[in-house]
Amino acid sequence: MIPIITPIFAGIAAFMLIWLSSRVVALRRVKNVLSGDGGDAELRRAIRVQGNFVEYVPLTLVLMGFSEMQGANRGVVVLIGLALIAGRVLHALGVARDPEQFSFQVRGMFFTFTALAIAAVLCVGQSVWVLLQR
Repeated sequence: MIPIITPIFAGIAAFMLIWLSSRVVALRRVKNVLSGDGGDAELRRAIRVQGNFVEYVPLTLVLMGFSEMQGANRGVVVLIGLALIAGRVLHALGVARDPEQFSFQVRGMFFTFTALAIAAVLCVGQSVWVLLQR
């Protein structure tokens, strides 16, 4: 089965990454920092928001896509995608602020971990099910 839902969320995530990356680039330009964070707390936060996004989103999207290809319920795939995007938005809002909003970070990571875990359970469960049927 060709994934239909996952590419939508992959596209949304790509636009989010462009936005997060452009924030880092803009701060580097304003603060005249070519590499690293230059000891600047605001730039460090922006880099971590971007980095954290890149650490969690790709694997979750891959697992979503595999689940969808294996015939997972589309509604469940949509919920995973929504949880992932909500989690990343909340996390970004929490970390990017000064002072950081810890409650946003916690909620963001909860949604992100939930999306990642459900997608992983679907992938493993569906694969084991197919193997047991052979």
